Amino acid sequence: SQVNEAFREPTTATPIVVAMANPTNPFSEDMFVLVLRDLNVSSLALSGLVCKTWKEQVDKISAEPYWVTAMSSAATLQQAVDDVFSYCSARAFRPNVAFLFATDDMLLESETEETAAKMLTQALKKLPRDICLIGSTGLGIVGYDISTKSLTELEPTYPDDGVPMGARGISLALAHVAGASAQAYLINTKKEAETVLKQLHDMYGNATDRSVRAMIVADCRKQSDGQKLHELISKLDTTWPSSEVTGGLASAFKPGNSRVLFRNPSTEKVMICKGTTAMLTLASNSPSGALPLTHATVARNFAPVGPVLRVEEVEDLLIKKISICTEHGDTG
Repeated sequence: SQVNEAFREPTTATPIVVAMANPTNPFSEDMFVLVLRDLNVSSLALSGLVCKTWKEQVDKISAEPYWVTAMSSAATLQQAVDDVFSYCSARAFRPNVAFLFATDDMLLESETEETAAKMLTQALKKLPRDICLIGSTGLGIVGYDISTKSLTELEPTYPDDGVPMGARGISLALAHVAGASAQAYLINTKKEAETVLKQLHDMYGNATDRSVRAMIVADCRKQSDGQKLHELISKLDTTWPSSEVTGGLASAFKPGNSRVLFRNPSTEKVMICKGTTAMLTLASNSPSGALPLTHATVARNFAPVGPVLRVEEVEDLLIKKISICTEHGDTG
């Protein structure tokens, strides 16, 4: 229970941490840091409660950028959730954003929406309480399959002489974007969109002197939903003329099963919604700060939002250089 509450209020109970308990021990600072780096997310947070010296080292490690992904196609949703959250939180870092994508057969068919939301909420309790999460269902998903230890795409099967079957899986990405503040918003109406944009403008101005990015995930069920999404993106271009906006549309194997996933620090609970839009923003903490290029995973049937980009240079799986395509219809 102490580990589960590591990111809540500190307790008077003695943290169970095996490292540097004796301040007079002969370990060097470098060795101490190596020990801390071998902890998982929750244990690292617990270590920061021991004393001022420990907290200073934990804060340094927590401020480092990091990105990790995991995908599971386990037999049950509970097992898949446990798999991906355990894998992604095994390293010592402090995630501030999360992206979660699941096939509708995995998220909605094996459990009720309420049960699925409770499972995800419970898993997030082992992570920092200020973490922002967005995501959606998808007809297909991609990710690092922890069972095969390889990048894998899960898709429905359409046999010539059989019944089509939807894919079953869940894909999670946890990241710490260094030097940035994350905000998450759930937008249902035009008025809510205007309120959110005003809040963002009050916080970051027109973003001409600050690195700002936004990711939008939407479940468009009606033509009016698409119109509201288009208006939101257009207003973002006006509010933040120099910002970068990307995102996608939720999809599903079965009609009506598309959903958007959302969680911000004020709600704490994960919400599974339909016919709505979720937006996550990242802004550098200082006007002169620059956000690093972040990794993005796009699954089939997720319609892209934002400018068309051309990959200019890669090294293994790392995209090192991209550019915006200026020619109409150029896909790079």
